[in-house]
Amino acid sequence: MRKFQFGFLLLLLVLVVNCAKKGFPPGGPVDIISPTIVNTLPADRTTKIPLTSSIQIQFSEKMNHKSVEGAINLMPAVDYNLDWTGNSLTLKPKTVLSINQTYVVSLGTECQDLEGNRLVNSFTLAFSTGETMDSGSVAGLTIQDGRPEPNVAVWAYKLNQNSDSVLPWKQKADYSASSDRKGKFKLNYMADGQYRLLAVKDLNKNQLWDPAAEHLGLTYKELSLDRNERKIEGLTFALVSRDTTSLALLNCQMLNRNTVKLTFNKDLAGIKSGTAELKVAGEEGDTLKSITVYQVHKQAKYIYVRVSGAQPLKTYRIMVSNLYSADGSQLSVKSDTCKFTAIDNPDLIPPEIVGNSPQTKAQNVALDAELSLYFSEPMGDKIETEKFQVEDSAGKKVEGTLSWMDELSLGFVPGKPWLPNTNYNARLVGSTVQDLAGNSLKDTLFTFNFRTLDTEKTGSVTGKVLFGKDKLLGKVFLNLKGLDSNSSYQEVLSSGDSFSFSNVLPGKYLLNGFIDFDQNSTYSYGTVEPFTSAEPYAVNPDTLVVRSRWTTENVILQF
Repeated sequence: MRKFQFGFLLLLLVLVVNCAKKGFPPGGPVDIISPTIVNTLPADRTTKIPLTSSIQIQFSEKMNHKSVEGAINLMPAVDYNLDWTGNSLTLKPKTVLSINQTYVVSLGTECQDLEGNRLVNSFTLAFSTGETMDSGSVAGLTIQDGRPEPNVAVWAYKLNQNSDSVLPWKQKADYSASSDRKGKFKLNYMADGQYRLLAVKDLNKNQLWDPAAEHLGLTYKELSLDRNERKIEGLTFALVSRDTTSLALLNCQMLNRNTVKLTFNKDLAGIKSGTAELKVAGEEGDTLKSITVYQVHKQAKYIYVRVSGAQPLKTYRIMVSNLYSADGSQLSVKSDTCKFTAIDNPDLIPPEIVGNSPQTKAQNVALDAELSLYFSEPMGDKIETEKFQVEDSAGKKVEGTLSWMDELSLGFVPGKPWLPNTNYNARLVGSTVQDLAGNSLKDTLFTFNFRTLDTEKTGSVTGKVLFGKDKLLGKVFLNLKGLDSNSSYQEVLSSGDSFSFSNVLPGKYLLNGFIDFDQNSTYSYGTVEPFTSAEPYAVNPDTLVVRSRWTTENVILQF
């Protein structure tokens, strides 16, 4: 019995000692080393490759086949089969290669080994069936939501004289590259010619754009590679979700003897009164004169048209042109017309204030902020200024100028900057203003309040905007957007290259900007079909840290 007990205790001691040993888990250490490409056949930049050649790529270890097959491209596009043998992948073209053609095989950083480790950098292999290699290149950055976006496919389509149409949902690109972890991309070994480039978040890796699911970005120009310029750098794509549905006019209705309401299927790009092109005509061809077009604050799907001289019960047709949606699509010629029946009802509906800036109970309002009130319809230009007042928390009246910014927007500019860290109350008596029909405001008294920022707790950001060799004409809009808050600031440069953001709340920020080619004060992403270019866009790749009573200096924004 004692021998048994001794043996049992000895066995237990061995087990305890073994369990206490430190070391790697069964099977060896965890693999945290990124895979590499150790060999290719043909070798990079080889020329005079036989037209019946296959391409072999050897990795440093066994790979996740699915991840590699989804990240590999052969350009210009050739149908091929894939065959794995150990750590090696072979591409076998289904047809012979073209004569005197440079081909490029690319692998994105999505390629993973069996443990999920990715390639550190994208890989490119180039070879030629001719005696020389094409040498054109295009490099740049892919951006989404204001910051560099990795794993974005950048596609280059070679244009020809017969057609400049590019349909990326059914047409594969001639050249392709993938952006790396910092959003940087480079297309290499491109032939001379004219190109249109697109950047697509190709989620299904089929080398075609799925508009319903994949973000897309365009450039501000089409590119030309020739003997004078075979290297283009600094091209930036801003990706956005795109609704490819055509903009359509759904309905038009006469609200009173002077106002027609037009309803569209999508949010419209911002328009100012009088800028849209409209024509209102009777069935006999007679047109209505004195047309005024306007939009109401926060009513992006509607346009209102003021007309005069419409005959009651008569049918009129309204035709709209040169109108775009917020996502850049143009009004379809198939849906640019509608009919309405004129009425003789006077305008008896009192106007309303549909928005104000700053918003009610807003915090950290800038000391140079102007107050704005937005109305539901055009207003008369008469103002009883004494019936609009702004007071601080001590009841002291703020002197300033009250005036119309446009026929739907009333603005107040204080005579002096607002006091820091102070509460203000604004009030407007309903009889202060009237609409064009003489109706006073629906509310007999409209009030809102806000609090200014504490300048002792703010910092600043200064720097310069740099431009490449392209002459980019237009105002530069700079946006400083908070990463850890909802704070955002905008500066507009009409001339010069230096900028300064003052009274910025502490935190982390991203800086981006665009050049306002179309002068609508918002970034235009362009359209795919029909093609319209995007506006130039730039982003500073660094996270900017703003501290109280400190200036973050020498920030560069490169276009």
